[in-house]
Amino acid sequence: MIRVRQGKNKSFMRFCVITILAILPILEILAFINVSDRIGSLNTISITIFTTFIGIILFRFQGVSFLDTVKKNIPLDSFLIEIVFDKLCLLFAAFMLLIPGFITDAIGTSMLLPPMKFLLKTIVTQSIKKYMPMDLSKKKQSGTPDTNIIDGEFQDITKNK
Repeated sequence: MIRVRQGKNKSFMRFCVITILAILPILEILAFINVSDRIGSLNTISITIFTTFIGIILFRFQGVSFLDTVKKNIPLDSFLIEIVFDKLCLLFAAFMLLIPGFITDAIGTSMLLPPMKFLLKTIVTQSIKKYMPMDLSKKKQSGTPDTNIIDGEFQDITKNK
């Protein structure tokens, strides 16, 4: 019964992604035409180039910052999911700003706002809890042994040629 549900979700998600990829360019072209009619072609191109440069700058600095955060926190066993989620939101926002268009710029700009990040974090955590019944918030105590480790020896029985 679970497989059927997951299969339906996967096919539904594929349909949604394909639909968005098909409709988004059309909507972006319509938005370009609408905006250039109102403010002029040169201003429209200037705004597009400006937001692309903002996306490049954000992507560059947040990408490096994200990697630094991961490198610092993983060895210390203090990997904070919230920090990583915020960094991923910033990277997604930068990616959306890189794509030329007003709709993707609006999506990217909204991802920089804390209320949108909080809403997205709530949706993601609810969907993770729905499909992963284990409690991810409990951290392993540093002094307790890990029960998932199996110690053993092996012997290679393959023939060397």
